[in-house]
Amino acid sequence: MPLYEFRCKSCSKTFDDKETFAEHDKHPELKCPHCGSKDVEPVITPVEVRTSKKS
Repeated sequence: MPLYEFRCKSCSKTFDDKETFAEHDKHPELKCPHCGSKDVEPVITPVEVRTSKKS
């Protein structure tokens, strides 16, 4: 199950939300667990991918 990271625009704190792809596609209304604000945005995090073949 993917883990998504969000940032609250009101208090600037980040939090994680674990949800299935189907749940994420529905765009549920999230609340900041710190201040309760609904004004949250997804955080884009870099991903490193390694393969066994040398390129």
